[in-house]
Amino acid sequence: MSKLSMNADQIHAFLEHSFPRATRFPTKIESISEEKIHIRLIYDDRFLRPGGTISGPILMTLADTTIFYHILAHIGPEAMAVTSSLNIDFLRRPKADDIIAIGTM
Repeated sequence: MSKLSMNADQIHAFLEHSFPRATRFPTKIESISEEKIHIRLIYDDRFLRPGGTISGPILMTLADTTIFYHILAHIGPEAMAVTSSLNIDFLRRPKADDIIAIGTM
């Protein structure tokens, strides 16, 4: 039995109610468990920077969104859950395509 407080549908419903503009960032929860979450960022040409790669700010937003969703899954609908620190290392250039983010707890 899962100890999660929210499933993917509940997280998306909460976001639509509490952060309606956030739903403009096109993500889909592919899978979620107590330990891991997989988020798909649905590709859009607006995400590209010169050189045809997904921009750093978009990748940072995806990282923050991924952990936010996973925290919500654990604690429930808490609008004031915030990121206090975020660090990212860009190891390779992402293609102009959907991006899968994997968050772990």
